[in-house]
Amino acid sequence: MEEKPTWNDAHDVIVGLRDLYNKEDDSALIKQISSLRKQIMESANAKHVTAKEAIRALTERIEDSKAKIERDRRARISEKLIPIESKNAELETKVGNLSAEVKSTTMDIAALEEREAVIISELKEVEASAEVETRRLRNTVSLFVNSCSVGWDRSAPNKVFCTNKDSSSVCTLDLTSDMSEFEVANKMWEMMGC
Repeated sequence: MEEKPTWNDAHDVIVGLRDLYNKEDDSALIKQISSLRKQIMESANAKHVTAKEAIRALTERIEDSKAKIERDRRARISEKLIPIESKNAELETKVGNLSAEVKSTTMDIAALEEREAVIISELKEVEASAEVETRRLRNTVSLFVNSCSVGWDRSAPNKVFCTNKDSSSVCTLDLTSDMSEFEVANKMWEMMGC
């Protein structure tokens, strides 16, 4: 590799120029001046090229450093994002499960509300039927009250009392809606001792 002249060499060239001007032979002087001028130009060009190469090398190192810093930053961010993304996926799964549960619960509530409406309707029908049955039983008992010694026990709504034929004792009878008219009549006849 060829050794390039340095700036320190320029000092020697300048000293040589000064010495040439002091000489009296012009042609030798001009040749030496041209030679020294050429050396100065080469040295200046070498310094200029060397500075460009240094700037280019430094610029490349700066760009490499920036790229490394960016890669390291992205790697750190990625490391931090992995658990966050995992937690996010877990939460999305839970939200999906909860949404399905909400939908299922909503459907269950709607079904229960429909069932409640049906039960309330059936209950009203049963209450109406029970009221009819209670009136029927009261009518049956009223026949006996009017013709015998049978009366309503005022302490209980579905209870009747009867004195037997010798009027020595009082018997009671609890009436229920599941009793038929014949059962009520038979019980009443038994109470009256007939």
